[in-house]
Amino acid sequence: MRAPFCALAIALAMCAASRVRAQSQGRDLPLIEWSESRKLAIKDFKGKIPSRANEASLSWVAIEASWECQDGKGSSRSRAVFDPNRSWWREVIPNLWQNVEDVLPLAPRDDGGRALLAHEQLHFDMTEVWSRRIREKFETLPVVCKTTGAIRGFEKNIADMEREWQEEQQRYDRETGHGTDGVRQRTWVQKTARALQQIYPAAAR
Repeated sequence: MRAPFCALAIALAMCAASRVRAQSQGRDLPLIEWSESRKLAIKDFKGKIPSRANEASLSWVAIEASWECQDGKGSSRSRAVFDPNRSWWREVIPNLWQNVEDVLPLAPRDDGGRALLAHEQLHFDMTEVWSRRIREKFETLPVVCKTTGAIRGFEKNIADMEREWQEEQQRYDRETGHGTDGVRQRTWVQKTARALQQIYPAAAR
């Protein structure tokens, strides 16, 4: 029998600010922006479970990044978001998460929900790390906007960062067995926590 696991849907929105705003319209629930004090909860997963899905859950996370040059000046924004309407959750097999108790002890009759949720939260945390890296890159935008032909190279750099972000998310799932390998899950938790402390703190937006 194939054990259920968590899946990740990822997207990167890089466009003019007006287009970013338009993407958020028409949704049943607003996007949840990453916050150090506001962690994901099972109730945040409001999407409909696909009929053929084998996974235990799916998190739709994205980096919304926008920038523009006008009159030689640059403006930009980058944030990590979670979409409740595209993210879904269902009960998991209780024994699936037994080996992650050293990372996050499971509550009685919890059926692994807390461990799976912690794995999903880290997907979101990792997205915030890459959003901050993009904000760091945006620090060079004033120079780019004043340099003829520089925007193409700038866009390529952002696209490369998008690819690296996606590759890291996929590597995280592979190495942790979608969160079921407790030892490797803890390693990724520690790695991401250090990155959040070191990379462009959230206050510097």
